[in-house]
Amino acid sequence: MASADAYQKQNDKGIVCVAYLQASALSHSVTRELVVSTPRANPTQPSPYAAFDLDEALSFLPYGNRDCIKLTEAPGASFAWPERYKEAVDAHKEALNKALEGGVRLEGHSGQIQEQQMVYVKLAQLPFVRTICETGFNAGHSTLIWLASRNGTKVYSFDLGNHKYAKKMAEHLQSKYPGRLTVTWGDSTKSLPEFRKSHPEVKCDLLIVDGGHSVPIATADFVNLRKMANAGNLVVFDDYPTKRGNGKRLASVWESQVRSGTLAEQYACEKGEVRGFALGHFLFI
Repeated sequence: MASADAYQKQNDKGIVCVAYLQASALSHSVTRELVVSTPRANPTQPSPYAAFDLDEALSFLPYGNRDCIKLTEAPGASFAWPERYKEAVDAHKEALNKALEGGVRLEGHSGQIQEQQMVYVKLAQLPFVRTICETGFNAGHSTLIWLASRNGTKVYSFDLGNHKYAKKMAEHLQSKYPGRLTVTWGDSTKSLPEFRKSHPEVKCDLLIVDGGHSVPIATADFVNLRKMANAGNLVVFDDYPTKRGNGKRLASVWESQVRSGTLAEQYACEKGEVRGFALGHFLFI
């Protein structure tokens, strides 16, 4: 592409175009800096230091729709449940039913939305996703997806632990996937900084904010998880965007991260008026 100065000489009326080209070049430079940790010697060849290509990594996501749809219904998309996934889900349901005996109430979870489960499976199967960090274990529905979708992935979950079934379900998953799940119980606003201090070697490729449903707690989770994120990362925020419920109440948390330039949104969808999720990545410039 010709430089801005060269283009101006070719077209004396192209002042606005010159400004656009400069902005475009700057945008491309920033994107390349985010995706590639070391400058490429040859731009035409894939770099072994590239964290990931966002466009390629998220190519399974549909365009032009804020309604959650099944990936099997998206134009050109391909999807298959992981091998033995149904067996894992059935075992999880059986363990949960036992944990809920006595009339224990179950909180809402991602297992209720197949559209969300499909996206979670694809995220967990991305080649660069090796370490997953999440706030909000609940009954482990999302955690099951992270563990069952790909062998070897390690999951670090942080949960208040105030539901009677939570610890039982954590024990179930730890028995099914030994050595791959670490759950830290307690207030995430305190446990996350403490964990990071004790385990500076843990860097997260995929991060999920789905813990306390209040603005201060969700904001703190974003701040603390960002400090644990790899340069190449993806972030999920559950229950946003929605017209009612948690999504409406917590909209300012996600949107303030985007507006401040610490987070870039890549996808978001809504299921009904109270369920949805958003996907983005933390920016480190």
